[in-house]
Amino acid sequence: MRQTLLSLFALFLAVLTLMLGSGHLGTFLSLRLKVAGTPDFLIGIVMAGFYVGLVAGAWVCPRILQRVGHIRAFAVFAAINCANILVQGVWVNAWVWLPLRVLTGLCMMGMYMVVESWLNERAPRELRGRVFAVYMLVSYLGMGGGQFLLNIAPLQDPVHFFLIGILFALCLLPVSLTQAMHPAPIEPVHFNWSRLYKTAPFGMIGALVAGLMNGAFYALGPVYVRNIGLDVSQIAMFMAATILGGLLAQYPVGMISDRIDRRTVMATLTILSSLVSLGLLSVNVDYIFALYGSAVVFGGLLFTSYPVAVAHTHDHFDANQVVTVSAALIVVYGLGAALGPLGASAVIYAMGASGLFVFIAGVGLIFGLVTYLRREAGVVSVEEQEPFVPVVSTSPVINNLDPRADEEQVVTLEEIETTEK
Repeated sequence: MRQTLLSLFALFLAVLTLMLGSGHLGTFLSLRLKVAGTPDFLIGIVMAGFYVGLVAGAWVCPRILQRVGHIRAFAVFAAINCANILVQGVWVNAWVWLPLRVLTGLCMMGMYMVVESWLNERAPRELRGRVFAVYMLVSYLGMGGGQFLLNIAPLQDPVHFFLIGILFALCLLPVSLTQAMHPAPIEPVHFNWSRLYKTAPFGMIGALVAGLMNGAFYALGPVYVRNIGLDVSQIAMFMAATILGGLLAQYPVGMISDRIDRRTVMATLTILSSLVSLGLLSVNVDYIFALYGSAVVFGGLLFTSYPVAVAHTHDHFDANQVVTVSAALIVVYGLGAALGPLGASAVIYAMGASGLFVFIAGVGLIFGLVTYLRREAGVVSVEEQEPFVPVVSTSPVINNLDPRADEEQVVTLEEIETTEK
């Protein structure tokens, strides 16, 4: 195991650098637009563009990788992202940033695919679960650490754009200098959506709902806490606390979901996250540590909903379908994450800043109550449930590291449909 991790050190370093830049970028851009006087609802629209690009990248990026190879493709995506960030620093305008955010999302998907395909290629089958866990840990640490880079300069200072560009450029070095052979080509994604929905409707809808809630929070959470009076260092701590909560809750939530019906777990998580989100509205900023503690709890509930939805879906499919099904769920999550900021923006436009958590609470309560009331349909016994595995919603490629997958006999949802006919 130690030898494997050492051989993957350069790739993990690339992931850490990439996620530092990505974590800093998302929070910083929403705050920079706020400082520039952009309305909150318009900030949500701009930030949603990132997830639109991620979803588009699931189809576009594999074709680029097949055409020019992994290293060249990674260099192209990193170069575009660096130039993109610098352009945003020159023109601080929401409508200029909107298409650039879409482009950022597409390039990030491509970079995720390259790194994750290399990890999958070089991780021995018997160790891929532990490699998957280390990858998730590094990703969370990068995202959380990126929040604290907000403290390096005032929000109006262009040094933030320079730093993010530098991080995106530096993450290119470990990949470019690797002597490993190119991973196998990545196939474009093809899904039978109706088959997925008919087999595991609550899993598919659960992934969509997780995207709606997470996307809304990532896009507009920093804006909300700015509106209630937190300074930049406090905003960084608040966002990092939610990410820390998500990391710490993965194992205990997974252990619980392995012992009882996952739909009950999903319903409980979304209902509790809704209640905590409403509770956040009542926390006085004078009690800052109470706000941080609430953020940890909120993150623990919010960021575990998607892995449980994935695990519930896998309970209805065989091991040789895990990779395809997981890839489909990442796209569903991305669609939800793109729609979440738009929906939250509409509620904010009508209600003001508190509309963000009202939107999150409304989505979570509706899904949680419907799931709880309908949980008797299509029950999978606890004994038949697949083991819970924490997942990250980066690119479809990472699903090859999922220890539940049978990589020797991977089939698509279209092949399943054809066989049954």
